[in-house]
Amino acid sequence: MIVTGYQTLEDRDNIDEVEMDGPFACYRKNVWLGNGFYFWDTNIEWAHVWGEVSHKRFGRKYLIGSCAIIIDNLCFDLQGNMLHLQQLKEVYEVLVASPLFTGKDISVGKVIEYLKRKGIFNYKSIRSGEITNQALKVSYGGTRREHLVVNPRVQICVIEAKGVILPPFKVVYPED
Repeated sequence: MIVTGYQTLEDRDNIDEVEMDGPFACYRKNVWLGNGFYFWDTNIEWAHVWGEVSHKRFGRKYLIGSCAIIIDNLCFDLQGNMLHLQQLKEVYEVLVASPLFTGKDISVGKVIEYLKRKGIFNYKSIRSGEITNQALKVSYGGTRREHLVVNPRVQICVIEAKGVILPPFKVVYPED
């Protein structure tokens, strides 16, 4: 499957440079899925929300770049593959019980980085979603509380760009 990925970046009035050199990897300490190239999957609205939260509220402009991303069997898909989700849960439970991680905050990103360091994470990308308070929920009906989230916030973290990120990388916001 090929999806459109949107990357939110600070706008430094260098669109030509961004299109030539992008996308850009993220190596912050608090990355959700470990180190890599981060994209919002298909829904540009989440790229705008991130631009507002991480740039605009601090008085900085933002831009959004776009490219095609391949989601295949080399993607650890925590959004669309229940087996992958169960595998992550099992590793998480092992780490929680391990003396190595006692008392430490174990995040999804830390679990994935641990697997990478051990050489047992053979994926080129990770796809993961979450439900936020901005999620649009549509009821299944009746008196039950269950619902369908029709705008899930889904991120893709590409670890190895070759064969996953398809050029070109184009700035789609702001428009010319």
